[in-house]
Amino acid sequence: MIGLATRRPWPTASISALGTARLLRGALRAGYTPQQVTAALNWPPGLLDQFTRGTRHHTNRAVADHVDHVVYQMLARPAPTGAGAKQARRVAREQGWHPVWAWDDIDDPHTTLHGEEPADEVAVERAVDGWLQWGGLNPAERVEVYHQVTGQGVSLNEFARRYGVSSSTFKDFTQSLAKRKPVAA
Repeated sequence: MIGLATRRPWPTASISALGTARLLRGALRAGYTPQQVTAALNWPPGLLDQFTRGTRHHTNRAVADHVDHVVYQMLARPAPTGAGAKQARRVAREQGWHPVWAWDDIDDPHTTLHGEEPADEVAVERAVDGWLQWGGLNPAERVEVYHQVTGQGVSLNEFARRYGVSSSTFKDFTQSLAKRKPVAA
């Protein structure tokens, strides 16, 4: 067999795990529990955590294709209900994980999201009452909490302290808020 190079087949080539991680996070955001996702993928529990927490930076095409196939099959079914689904959605939202449909290109690290999620009134109420931290809010919820709390006369320094936000993070937020175009009623 002279002249034939020995190569690994393409499915084992290393690729970025970003799109795979976003798909898995999207399944959790849709209400599938980690146990349901790992069972559907036939994976050991720790592997899902490596992808969703971002500690696995690379995968191979075969794994990416398998996740793509399984997750889209799951998302084609009616959304899960019950306490486990509610918990999975809450945890995913608190982690800042987005639904699968939110990405323009799920594999592109420079992609933009499709618009903002609307503010969840319960999340806003819980945050205003001090039961939910800043990191557990989507952008629309952060804007609403900011307006409600500062409207009560809370200083910007107190607001940052109350929500566990560094002054630089809070400064970036208020500057981005100032740049927003007002929404027409």
